[in-house]
Amino acid sequence: MVRPHLFENKPAYTPPQGLRLRLIHPTQAKQDQLIALQYQTHTGEWLGTLPTLGEQHQTTRWIILLEDTEFRWRLQGHWLLSADQPTPSLMLGTP
Repeated sequence: MVRPHLFENKPAYTPPQGLRLRLIHPTQAKQDQLIALQYQTHTGEWLGTLPTLGEQHQTTRWIILLEDTEFRWRLQGHWLLSADQPTPSLMLGTP
């Protein structure tokens, strides 16, 4: 489960039309993933299902892109997936 939290300083927050999370493998494009995120109006959260990524024993560095579906903005980060940290917490952009 993917659960990004977007924080907006304006009191009347209007969520984007849609969000998508792209997981990009740095050397094997066939492993790239695209996850559509759905806005939950009752909780104010965006939810999506994270697929199984790679082998359990492998350590893989992924490029993470979180962007709106209108391509007006994008946040980028990196995630080191390892057996030691199967469920990561990511911080993209500036807090």
